[in-house]
Amino acid sequence: MTKRIIFISNSVIPKKDAGGGSVLIYRHLMRLKEAGFEVIVVRIGRGTDYFDSFQYVFLNKKPWYPFLRKKTPFLTNITMFLYFKDLSKKINLDSTGDILIGILSEVSNLLLVNIFNRKKILFFLFYHDDNIFNRYWHSNLCSSQQLNSVLSKASFIFSVSEQMVELLHNKNTFQTSVLYPLPDSYKEPAKTYEMVNNRHLQFCYAGMAMHIHFNILDNITQAIEQINGQFYCFTGPLDGFQPKYPDNIVIKDRVAINELQKFIIQRIDVVIVFYSFDLQHEPRMESSFPSKFIEYAQLSIPILLIAPEYSSLGKWALKNNWISYVNSDDPDIIAKSLGEFNNKDYWIKCQQQVVEHINNEFNPEFIHNTFLNTIIDKSGTNI
Repeated sequence: MTKRIIFISNSVIPKKDAGGGSVLIYRHLMRLKEAGFEVIVVRIGRGTDYFDSFQYVFLNKKPWYPFLRKKTPFLTNITMFLYFKDLSKKINLDSTGDILIGILSEVSNLLLVNIFNRKKILFFLFYHDDNIFNRYWHSNLCSSQQLNSVLSKASFIFSVSEQMVELLHNKNTFQTSVLYPLPDSYKEPAKTYEMVNNRHLQFCYAGMAMHIHFNILDNITQAIEQINGQFYCFTGPLDGFQPKYPDNIVIKDRVAINELQKFIIQRIDVVIVFYSFDLQHEPRMESSFPSKFIEYAQLSIPILLIAPEYSSLGKWALKNNWISYVNSDDPDIIAKSLGEFNNKDYWIKCQQQVVEHINNEFNPEFIHNTFLNTIIDKSGTNI
């Protein structure tokens, strides 16, 4: 019998060329589909912007459904039960053939609990961003009791970092382990040092950037100016950003992953991944792990990490003795590290360290198989 994977979310539609959790979920679901699973995406709320890769079910809030409020968990539970009844009419939920997947911290987790309580269907959760153990908790729709119910009834939680595993352990939740973000596979030849423009190094950052990142972006730009380099940022418009050396940073719109990969291989000598050094406004840096790091690594190109030592990325860099790691946002210190890439032996040594990791824990096959084997082990699935 073919098992059925049902992904339930109130915020994410899995998309191939999206960012964040959307594309990460899409990649896992596509691999599950290719492995023989039937995949259904359930979205709480209206939606029309989706791919035809999977089956879709939309659960629309009826006018008589109670409002979702953190301070009225009883009413929230009633609404989740009504969503359960609606879903049951649209999908014949089967405890012997279905597996549920969600994202920890969403209010849709309560629908997973409803299904588990009534149908005994196991559910698994991705834990990509911490919205539940820091100041973002205040905007969460789940009460502490509801969250504890989610944590206790989930069959397994795939945490993106060791820090997230520790957060769950502190809540007496031990069915968890680290699962790094699933990157896109890259099969093209790797960049060689002969392709490096070591007289005018080209650096790149691609990903989300907000006002809290303006300071670190400006500091990186100043550092690159010191070594006569060039900085490309695929972030989209940065309204209000006024760097000290505007001619030394090229801001581009975000592009599809295959287009970005091609640009990096052809034009870029070193990729940069950073945090803001502003813990007050970016508290997730203490536990999150940037998917862009693993994504870039697939290109076998040196990666400079810039992050405070207390961040999850900084702790990872120290633990793994990452050669090109900077624990300061000072432009002079960053410039000194950037200048090292002019040295052939240093560039190659940094590249070799990247290759070592993509052959092991950053390998897409390893990451997905870890995910799949955990589901099989916990649910007794055979396909």
